[in-house]
Amino acid sequence: MPAFYTTPQARRLAYHKTAGASPNLVFLGGFKSDMQGSKALFLESWAQQRGFSYLRFDYSGHGESSGVFTDGSIGNWAQDAEAIISEKTQGPIVLVGSSMGGWIALLLAQRLAGRVAGLMTIAAAPDFTEDAPDATARCQCRSANHQAPGQPQSRYQLPRQTTPYSAPDQPIPHDQR
Repeated sequence: MPAFYTTPQARRLAYHKTAGASPNLVFLGGFKSDMQGSKALFLESWAQQRGFSYLRFDYSGHGESSGVFTDGSIGNWAQDAEAIISEKTQGPIVLVGSSMGGWIALLLAQRLAGRVAGLMTIAAAPDFTEDAPDATARCQCRSANHQAPGQPQSRYQLPRQTTPYSAPDQPIPHDQR
């Protein structure tokens, strides 16, 4: 059974939070997807096995959260994500966005730049049609050795490991939702 968080915009979001070590892994689902999808659950299991904190949630109008899907927008769903991440996590975050969630992850990387320790997108579907050259510059990878001009450098770095993570020995199941 999920817990619930009410955003400053009075949207009630369903979520699951797994306690663990920093950085906090945050899954951002796709268009009409919910936090029960195979990618969200696979990543939760992966985080638990490695002792990382993990947050998955349903945007407003999705899954078990309040609201009507057709009343939503990218702007609303990005607000949902920023609000629940700010309230339910502390310290560095790693954003993992799937499809539309990749677009939202890029927006959050701008808004929460000082907290973002990592960014991973899966078949991201961002819309850069409004101001493509400027958006491309803002969304460049920022790390300790590289950051987009004029952008704040993250204060956080991922912990160094003695052995690298290995890729799964089987494909991650494709979410059919």
